[in-house]
Amino acid sequence: NGDKVNLKADLSNQGAAYQLEGSEEADKITEYNKITSEYSLKNGALAEEYSKLIATTPGKKDELIAEYTQKSEEISQPFLQKSFDFIEKNKKSLTAFFAANIIMGMNHDAFESNLIAYSKEAKENFPKNNAIQSFAKQMQNAERVAVGQIAPEITAQSTDGKTINLSDYKGKYVLIDFWASWCAPCRQENPNLVAAYHKFKAKNFTVLGFSLDDDKAAWEKAIETDKLDWSQVSELKQWDSPTASLYNVSAIPSSFLIDPNGKIIAKNLRGEKLIAFLNKTL
Repeated sequence: NGDKVNLKADLSNQGAAYQLEGSEEADKITEYNKITSEYSLKNGALAEEYSKLIATTPGKKDELIAEYTQKSEEISQPFLQKSFDFIEKNKKSLTAFFAANIIMGMNHDAFESNLIAYSKEAKENFPKNNAIQSFAKQMQNAERVAVGQIAPEITAQSTDGKTINLSDYKGKYVLIDFWASWCAPCRQENPNLVAAYHKFKAKNFTVLGFSLDDDKAAWEKAIETDKLDWSQVSELKQWDSPTASLYNVSAIPSSFLIDPNGKIIAKNLRGEKLIAFLNKTL
Protein backbone atom coordinates (compact mmCIF):
# COMPACT_ATOMS: atom_id res chain seq x y z
CA ASN A 1 0.00 0.00 0.00
CA GLY A 2 3.03 2.31 -0.22
CA ASP A 3 4.19 2.16 3.41
CA LYS A 4 7.97 2.01 3.84
CA VAL A 5 8.95 -0.99 5.96
CA ASN A 6 12.22 -2.39 7.28
CA LEU A 7 12.90 -6.13 7.28
CA LYS A 8 15.36 -7.80 9.65
CA ALA A 9 16.06 -11.51 9.24
CA ASP A 10 18.68 -14.06 10.26
CA LEU A 11 18.75 -16.85 7.66
CA SER A 12 20.75 -19.07 10.03
CA ASN A 13 17.74 -19.13 12.37
CA GLN A 14 15.87 -22.38 11.69
CA GLY A 15 12.72 -20.94 13.21
CA ALA A 16 12.58 -18.43 10.34
CA ALA A 17 12.14 -15.59 12.81
CA TYR A 18 12.14 -12.11 11.36
CA GLN A 19 11.01 -8.59 12.19
CA LEU A 20 9.06 -6.11 10.11
CA GLU A 21 8.85 -2.50 11.21
CA GLY A 22 7.39 0.67 9.79
CA SER A 23 3.64 0.10 9.51
CA GLU A 24 0.69 -1.27 11.48
CA GLU A 25 0.44 -4.28 9.16
CA ALA A 26 4.16 -4.96 9.58
CA ASP A 27 3.64 -5.11 13.34
CA LYS A 28 0.85 -7.66 12.85
CA ILE A 29 3.05 -9.81 10.60
CA THR A 30 5.83 -9.76 13.20
CA GLU A 31 3.31 -10.72 15.90
CA TYR A 32 1.97 -13.67 13.90
CA ASN A 33 5.44 -14.77 12.86
CA LYS A 34 6.26 -15.47 16.51
CA ILE A 35 3.40 -18.01 16.48
CA THR A 36 4.54 -19.67 13.25
CA SER A 37 8.21 -19.71 14.33
CA GLU A 38 7.41 -21.56 17.55
CA TYR A 39 5.50 -24.21 15.59
CA SER A 40 8.16 -24.49 12.87
CA LEU A 41 10.88 -25.18 15.43
CA LYS A 42 8.87 -27.91 17.16
CA ASN A 43 7.74 -29.61 13.96
CA GLY A 44 11.20 -29.28 12.38
CA ALA A 45 12.81 -30.97 15.38
CA LEU A 46 10.23 -33.76 15.23
CA ALA A 47 10.81 -34.29 11.49
CA GLU A 48 14.58 -34.43 12.00
CA GLU A 49 14.19 -36.94 14.83
CA TYR A 50 12.05 -39.27 12.74
CA SER A 51 14.20 -38.89 9.63
CA LYS A 52 17.13 -40.25 11.66
CA LEU A 53 15.01 -43.08 13.06
CA ILE A 54 13.86 -44.09 9.58
CA ALA A 55 17.44 -43.97 8.29
CA THR A 56 18.71 -46.23 11.09
CA THR A 57 15.71 -48.61 11.14
CA PRO A 58 14.34 -48.72 7.57
CA GLY A 59 12.39 -51.89 8.33
CA LYS A 60 10.07 -49.85 10.56
CA LYS A 61 9.57 -47.05 8.01
CA ASP A 62 5.76 -47.35 7.68
CA GLU A 63 5.31 -47.64 11.45
CA LEU A 64 7.54 -44.62 12.07
CA ILE A 65 5.80 -42.52 9.42
CA ALA A 66 2.44 -43.25 11.06
CA GLU A 67 3.88 -42.36 14.47
CA TYR A 68 5.39 -39.13 13.13
CA THR A 69 2.12 -38.16 11.44
CA GLN A 70 0.20 -38.57 14.69
CA LYS A 71 2.72 -36.56 16.73
CA SER A 72 2.88 -33.87 14.06
CA GLU A 73 -0.91 -33.50 14.21
CA GLU A 74 -0.72 -33.18 17.99
CA ILE A 75 1.85 -30.40 17.66
CA SER A 76 -0.24 -28.63 15.03
CA GLN A 77 -3.42 -28.39 17.12
CA PRO A 78 -2.23 -25.65 19.55
CA PHE A 79 -0.71 -23.79 16.58
CA LEU A 80 -3.99 -23.91 14.64
CA GLN A 81 -5.87 -22.66 17.71
CA LYS A 82 -3.42 -19.78 18.23
CA SER A 83 -3.67 -18.93 14.53
CA PHE A 84 -7.42 -18.75 14.65
CA ASP A 85 -7.36 -16.73 17.88
CA PHE A 86 -5.10 -14.28 16.02
CA ILE A 87 -7.60 -14.10 13.13
CA GLU A 88 -10.47 -13.41 15.54
CA LYS A 89 -8.59 -10.47 17.08
CA ASN A 90 -7.40 -9.01 13.75
CA LYS A 91 -10.22 -9.51 11.25
CA LYS A 92 -9.58 -6.20 9.47
CA SER A 93 -5.89 -6.94 9.02
CA LEU A 94 -4.52 -8.63 5.90
CA THR A 95 -2.25 -10.63 8.20
CA ALA A 96 -5.39 -12.42 9.40
CA PHE A 97 -5.92 -13.52 5.81
CA PHE A 98 -2.32 -14.73 5.71
CA ALA A 99 -3.00 -16.77 8.86
CA ALA A 100 -6.17 -18.17 7.28
CA ASN A 101 -4.12 -19.40 4.33
CA ILE A 102 -1.70 -21.12 6.69
CA ILE A 103 -4.62 -22.94 8.35
CA MET A 104 -6.05 -23.84 4.93
CA GLY A 105 -2.79 -25.59 4.03
CA MET A 106 -2.97 -27.84 7.09
CA ASN A 107 -5.48 -30.26 8.61
CA HIS A 108 -8.04 -27.55 9.26
CA ASP A 109 -11.31 -29.51 9.46
CA ALA A 110 -11.89 -28.55 13.10
CA PHE A 111 -11.79 -24.88 12.07
CA GLU A 112 -13.68 -25.15 8.79
CA SER A 113 -16.88 -23.53 10.09
CA ASN A 114 -14.81 -20.72 11.64
CA LEU A 115 -12.97 -20.11 8.35
CA ILE A 116 -16.26 -20.04 6.46
CA ALA A 117 -17.62 -17.40 8.85
CA TYR A 118 -14.37 -15.39 8.66
CA SER A 119 -14.38 -15.48 4.83
CA LYS A 120 -17.78 -13.79 4.74
CA GLU A 121 -16.52 -10.92 6.90
CA ALA A 122 -13.25 -10.65 4.97
CA LYS A 123 -15.17 -10.43 1.70
CA GLU A 124 -17.00 -7.37 3.04
CA ASN A 125 -13.91 -5.82 4.67
CA PHE A 126 -11.76 -6.12 1.52
CA PRO A 127 -14.14 -5.83 -1.47
CA LYS A 128 -11.37 -4.89 -3.93
CA ASN A 129 -8.82 -7.53 -2.86
CA ASN A 130 -8.87 -10.26 -5.52
CA ALA A 131 -7.11 -12.84 -3.34
CA ILE A 132 -9.65 -12.45 -0.54
CA GLN A 133 -12.57 -12.54 -2.96
CA SER A 134 -11.18 -15.78 -4.41
CA PHE A 135 -10.76 -17.18 -0.88
CA ALA A 136 -14.37 -16.28 -0.05
CA LYS A 137 -15.55 -18.13 -3.15
CA GLN A 138 -13.48 -21.17 -2.17
CA MET A 139 -15.02 -21.12 1.31
CA GLN A 140 -18.47 -20.80 -0.23
CA ASN A 141 -17.73 -24.05 -2.09
CA ALA A 142 -16.47 -25.62 1.16
CA GLU A 143 -19.68 -24.63 2.95
CA ARG A 144 -21.65 -26.73 0.44
CA VAL A 145 -19.95 -29.89 1.76
CA ALA A 146 -19.33 -28.86 5.37
CA VAL A 147 -20.31 -31.06 8.31
CA GLY A 148 -24.07 -30.78 8.76
CA GLN A 149 -24.85 -30.36 5.05
CA ILE A 150 -26.64 -32.90 2.86
CA ALA A 151 -24.03 -34.60 0.66
CA PRO A 152 -24.41 -33.74 -3.05
CA GLU A 153 -25.45 -36.59 -5.30
CA ILE A 154 -22.69 -38.64 -6.92
CA THR A 155 -23.27 -40.50 -10.18
CA ALA A 156 -20.31 -42.28 -11.77
CA GLN A 157 -19.22 -45.50 -13.43
CA SER A 158 -17.79 -48.56 -11.71
CA THR A 159 -14.89 -50.58 -13.16
CA ASP A 160 -17.37 -52.75 -15.08
CA GLY A 161 -19.26 -49.77 -16.50
CA LYS A 162 -22.20 -49.94 -14.10
CA THR A 163 -23.72 -46.61 -13.02
CA ILE A 164 -23.63 -46.14 -9.25
CA ASN A 165 -25.32 -43.31 -7.34
CA LEU A 166 -24.65 -42.15 -3.80
CA SER A 167 -28.42 -42.12 -3.30
CA ASP A 168 -28.41 -45.90 -3.85
CA TYR A 169 -27.01 -46.16 -0.32
CA LYS A 170 -29.68 -44.11 1.44
CA GLY A 171 -30.38 -45.65 4.84
CA LYS A 172 -26.72 -46.60 5.39
CA TYR A 173 -23.67 -44.92 6.87
CA VAL A 174 -21.38 -44.34 3.88
CA LEU A 175 -17.76 -43.26 3.84
CA ILE A 176 -17.04 -41.53 0.52
CA ASP A 177 -13.33 -42.05 -0.03
CA PHE A 178 -11.56 -39.87 -2.64
CA TRP A 179 -8.28 -41.59 -3.55
CA ALA A 180 -6.10 -42.68 -6.51
CA SER A 181 -3.73 -45.51 -7.39
CA TRP A 182 -0.87 -42.98 -7.81
CA CYS A 183 -1.44 -41.38 -4.36
CA ALA A 184 1.05 -42.86 -1.86
CA PRO A 185 -0.72 -41.53 1.28
CA CYS A 186 -3.98 -43.01 -0.05
CA ARG A 187 -2.39 -46.42 -0.53
CA GLN A 188 -0.90 -46.25 2.98
CA GLU A 189 -4.34 -45.50 4.40
CA ASN A 190 -6.11 -48.28 2.50
CA PRO A 191 -5.31 -51.05 5.04
CA ASN A 192 -7.02 -48.95 7.72
CA LEU A 193 -10.08 -48.57 5.49
CA VAL A 194 -10.14 -52.31 4.81
CA ALA A 195 -10.05 -53.00 8.57
CA ALA A 196 -12.84 -50.49 9.27
CA TYR A 197 -14.98 -51.84 6.43
CA HIS A 198 -14.80 -55.44 7.60
CA LYS A 199 -15.33 -54.49 11.24
CA PHE A 200 -18.46 -52.42 10.64
CA LYS A 201 -20.00 -53.64 7.36
CA ALA A 202 -22.51 -55.75 9.31
CA LYS A 203 -23.57 -52.63 11.26
CA ASN A 204 -25.13 -50.65 8.40
CA PHE A 205 -21.79 -49.20 7.24
CA THR A 206 -20.15 -49.25 3.82
CA VAL A 207 -17.57 -47.40 1.73
CA LEU A 208 -17.90 -45.81 -1.70
CA GLY A 209 -14.51 -45.31 -3.31
CA PHE A 210 -14.12 -42.45 -5.80
CA SER A 211 -10.86 -42.61 -7.73
CA LEU A 212 -9.07 -39.63 -9.25
CA ASP A 213 -7.22 -41.90 -11.66
CA ASP A 214 -7.18 -41.42 -15.42
CA ASP A 215 -5.65 -44.84 -16.12
CA LYS A 216 -8.30 -47.53 -15.74
CA ALA A 217 -5.80 -50.41 -15.67
CA ALA A 218 -3.79 -48.80 -12.84
CA TRP A 219 -7.02 -48.11 -10.95
CA GLU A 220 -8.21 -51.72 -11.26
CA LYS A 221 -4.80 -53.10 -10.26
CA ALA A 222 -4.71 -50.94 -7.11
CA ILE A 223 -8.22 -52.12 -6.13
CA GLU A 224 -7.09 -55.74 -6.46
CA THR A 225 -3.71 -55.25 -4.77
CA ASP A 226 -5.14 -53.35 -1.78
CA LYS A 227 -8.16 -55.70 -1.51
CA LEU A 228 -10.74 -52.93 -1.65
CA ASP A 229 -13.94 -54.97 -1.45
CA TRP A 230 -16.43 -52.10 -1.64
CA SER A 231 -17.95 -50.30 -4.64
CA GLN A 232 -15.55 -48.18 -6.66
CA VAL A 233 -16.37 -45.44 -9.18
CA SER A 234 -14.41 -42.91 -11.19
CA GLU A 235 -14.75 -40.33 -13.94
CA LEU A 236 -11.14 -41.12 -14.99
CA LYS A 237 -10.32 -37.41 -15.20
CA GLN A 238 -7.88 -36.95 -12.28
CA TRP A 239 -8.21 -33.37 -10.97
CA ASP A 240 -10.61 -32.44 -13.78
CA SER A 241 -13.23 -34.64 -12.12
CA PRO A 242 -16.51 -32.69 -11.78
CA THR A 243 -17.40 -34.68 -8.66
CA ALA A 244 -14.09 -33.85 -6.95
CA SER A 245 -14.78 -30.20 -7.74
CA LEU A 246 -18.34 -30.52 -6.43
CA TYR A 247 -16.97 -31.84 -3.13
CA ASN A 248 -14.24 -29.15 -3.03
CA VAL A 249 -11.53 -31.84 -2.96
CA SER A 250 -8.10 -30.26 -3.42
CA ALA A 251 -5.97 -33.01 -1.83
CA ILE A 252 -6.26 -36.76 -1.35
CA PRO A 253 -6.94 -38.90 0.55
CA SER A 254 -10.12 -37.02 1.38
CA SER A 255 -13.24 -38.55 2.89
CA PHE A 256 -16.80 -37.69 3.92
CA LEU A 257 -18.84 -39.78 6.34
CA ILE A 258 -22.56 -39.68 5.48
CA ASP A 259 -25.36 -40.73 7.83
CA PRO A 260 -28.46 -42.74 6.73
CA ASN A 261 -30.28 -39.49 5.90
CA GLY A 262 -27.50 -38.34 3.58
CA LYS A 263 -26.05 -35.74 5.97
CA ILE A 264 -22.30 -35.22 6.28
CA ILE A 265 -21.39 -36.00 9.90
CA ALA A 266 -17.56 -36.09 9.72
CA LYS A 267 -14.69 -35.48 7.32
CA ASN A 268 -11.22 -36.90 6.80
CA LEU A 269 -11.31 -39.48 9.58
CA ARG A 270 -8.32 -41.82 9.23
CA GLY A 271 -6.77 -44.74 11.06
CA GLU A 272 -7.72 -45.02 14.72
CA LYS A 273 -9.85 -41.86 14.54
CA LEU A 274 -12.14 -43.52 11.98
CA ILE A 275 -12.45 -46.68 14.09
CA ALA A 276 -13.15 -44.65 17.24
CA PHE A 277 -15.80 -42.52 15.53
CA LEU A 278 -17.55 -45.55 14.04
CA ASN A 279 -17.45 -47.37 17.40
CA LYS A 280 -19.13 -44.38 19.03
CA THR A 281 -21.63 -43.77 16.23
CA LEU A 282 -22.63 -47.31 15.36
